Amino acid sequence: MFAGIFFALVLLVHAASAQVQSLRLTGTAGYLSEWELNAEVTREPSGASEQFSGPLRMKHVGLCTVNGPEEKSGKLTVQITRSAASSRLQASLLLDDGARCDYTGQWSGRSAGTKSTGTMDCSNAKGIPLTLSAE
Repeated sequence: MFAGIFFALVLLVHAASAQVQSLRLTGTAGYLSEWELNAEVTREPSGASEQFSGPLRMKHVGLCTVNGPEEKSGKLTVQITRSAASSRLQASLLLDDGARCDYTGQWSGRSAGTKSTGTMDCSNAKGIPLTLSAE
């Protein structure tokens, strides 16, 4: 009896750990933090690193909007690589207008309040400030 309950518990824990996980990322981009970023990315099967991808929405929140805020959409792909010393976050923003931006920075975890700040290189500009936070 005990062995059956133990086996069922092990299966339940294994099934729960194999469930698809998602990560909500918010942030800002631009020299004046004029772009607001929002993404809900879902974990994808991978090897040693954690990989997530999902839709990305960017909204221009700067002062120079004429007919309301400009919005862009695309896809965000995130890879988190963990080591004993630290974790790294690599992100690719693929916008529907064809622009691509790549970012690599430190990442301390997936808990609420986790933040990564640095610069990203885009197809049309280099060194654009980016801040990403987990919610």
